[in-house]
Amino acid sequence: FSLHITTLQAGDGIHFNQVPTQATAIIDLRIAPSIRVQTVREKIETIVAQYQPSQVKLLACAQDSDHRDQQKRSEYHLIVDILRTYNLKSVALTSNFASDLRYYLMSGIAGIGLTPCTNKSLLHAQDEKISITDLERGRSIFIDIIKSLCR
Repeated sequence: FSLHITTLQAGDGIHFNQVPTQATAIIDLRIAPSIRVQTVREKIETIVAQYQPSQVKLLACAQDSDHRDQQKRSEYHLIVDILRTYNLKSVALTSNFASDLRYYLMSGIAGIGLTPCTNKSLLHAQDEKISITDLERGRSIFIDIIKSLCR
């Protein structure tokens, strides 16, 4: 899994030049589909419990799921058919935890994650990038998906 501190605040922002009595951190934690959400939550709570009076507040969390659930949806098959027209093969992966899709799922909004590019090794690498060709093809794919969903 990966863990990124996205916000860190120490003290109340009013008193300067003194050791703060409190701190708040917002951490974006993304876990692989093979790891259970409950396992990660228990591990974090165990670590945080060592630093009382610290506490953990969960802001968003996708539930454990299986990519086969998404493959049952008609929208999934529509996307697969569109990808075939671009000579791309759909590879179903559970990535609810690895994308912002988890926020929608937690709110009860159904969704399917899609990354229509051909060079996965450059996605989320230290020098993250995709080719202009992939970007343009991705735009066309998303336009086709939107048009198909609106019929």
